[in-house]
Amino acid sequence: MEDTNILYMMMTNCKAEVGRREMAKWTEELRGEIAEDFLYEYINTHKGLSIYGLAQNLRWSTGKVHSIVERLEKNGLVRTDRVEVRGRLIRRVYPVNWMDLLPPEVRNEIYAEQTSAGDRAPVKQSGSIPITV
Repeated sequence: MEDTNILYMMMTNCKAEVGRREMAKWTEELRGEIAEDFLYEYINTHKGLSIYGLAQNLRWSTGKVHSIVERLEKNGLVRTDRVEVRGRLIRRVYPVNWMDLLPPEVRNEIYAEQTSAGDRAPVKQSGSIPITV
């Protein structure tokens, strides 16, 4: 995942200088796990884009983005919502909250630490995820 982060930082820092076509050349060749890692990082910074929007931004085919999103969703890293926009159903892609990725015992430990510490911000329970307010 470190290679992907470096590539992503390089792309976002150079966006103004190299332009969209040059960025597309860099991302078109990403395949396999590197493409998955890259798309996951991109979704984390561009929450709520549709599969079509992700494909347009990255200059990837919608099929490539769709299949990677399916794998990421199956692995529990992203979630999708279907919304109607101008009479069409669109799948918007969101990253899963990092607290949801933790094992339940770790989540409970964090929650217990937050509630037992008097000097910390109060914590609300929302479903199974503690939220600091």
